[in-house]
Amino acid sequence: GEAVLVDFGMSHEFPPGGPSTISERKGTPSIMAPEMLIRSAAAGLSADIWSLGITMAEMVEGYPPIQAANIANATIAISKFQGVSLRRAQGEPLLVDFINLCLRRDPQARPTAAQLLSHPFIQQQVANDQEMAIFMQQMEQLKTLFGGKRTRRPVEDPITPASKSSKPRPLARHHKSA
Repeated sequence: GEAVLVDFGMSHEFPPGGPSTISERKGTPSIMAPEMLIRSAAAGLSADIWSLGITMAEMVEGYPPIQAANIANATIAISKFQGVSLRRAQGEPLLVDFINLCLRRDPQARPTAAQLLSHPFIQQQVANDQEMAIFMQQMEQLKTLFGGKRTRRPVEDPITPASKSSKPRPLARHHKSA
C-alpha cells in the first residue's frame, strides 16, 4: 500500500516567480519551525521541512517531540530543543539522519525538498517500492497463469510420502513423564 500524509488546514499557495515566504503565524505550535515562533524573519519553504521532520519523529516515536499547547509554550520548548533521539529507530540510521537534517534550527542549514528526495533514506524506499512493484507484477502473472483461481496444493507428510500411504497419519501425542 501507499500512505500519503496531507494537511492543508493552514496551507498557503506561493505564486510561480512570486515571494516564497509568509509572515503570518498560524498552525499547530508543536510543529512550527523556530523561525515561525520567534518571528525573527518571514518563514520560507524550509519551515515546511521542519514540520516534516517533527511529523516523522512523531510517527516513529508515537508522540510529538515538542509538546506545547500554545505559541508561548512552544517557543520555550523550541529554545530548549536539542534534537530527537528516536529510540524506536535506532536500527534505521538513514531515517534518523533524514529526520535530524529536517530539524536543523537554522532554516538556511535545512535541506530543500529536492535535496531530501536524493537522501539515501528516500532512495532506499524508492528501491524497496520498485522491488515490491516487480513482486506484485510477478504475482499478477501467476494469477493470470492460473486463471485468477486460487488453487490449493495438498501438503505431503514429510515422514510418510503420499505415494506410500494415502491415509492420514494420526497426530502424535506427547505425554509428560511423571
